[in-house]
Amino acid sequence: MSLGKGHLEAWLETALDCLQVKDVEGWVDHWAEDGRIEFPFAPAGYLAKVEGKAAIAAYMSSFPTKFDFRRFDVLAAYSDASGQHAVVEFTCEGTALETGHPYNQHYVALLTFNADGKILAYRDFWNPLVAMEACGGAPAFIRSFSEGKD
Repeated sequence: MSLGKGHLEAWLETALDCLQVKDVEGWVDHWAEDGRIEFPFAPAGYLAKVEGKAAIAAYMSSFPTKFDFRRFDVLAAYSDASGQHAVVEFTCEGTALETGHPYNQHYVALLTFNADGKILAYRDFWNPLVAMEACGGAPAFIRSFSEGKD
C-alpha cells in the first residue's frame, strides 16, 4: 500500500507546527502505538531509545516547559515510492527556557511509517552537544530529558 507522495510533506507541516505551538498531544498523535524514537548519538546517561506511544508521550511531556521553538526549516525531504520510508533534514531556532540560551539545532531523521501513515520508527541524528550547551551543561541536559520529566 502506498501512502502517496504528499504524505511526508503533510506530516512535516503538521508535526513541526505541533512542536512550535507546544501541542505535544498533537505531535504524539502522529505515532503508531508500537512506534519508537532512537537516538544513535545519545550521550552516556541519556536515553538511546523510547518505545511505545505512551512512553513517547511521557518523554515529550516536558518539552513545552523546556524549549520555545521560533522556527523550523526543512532543508531536504525524501521518501521512497511507497511513502513509508523517509529521510528528512531540518533545522530549528529556539530557546532553552531554563537558561535563556539559544537552541539552534540541525537534525537528520530516518522515518518509517505504517500503512496508516503513523510513525513506526524515528531515528533522530541530532547533535547532543547543542542541546547540552543550551540546557547549561551535560548533567542538566541529561537530568531534564532522560526520564521525560521536569
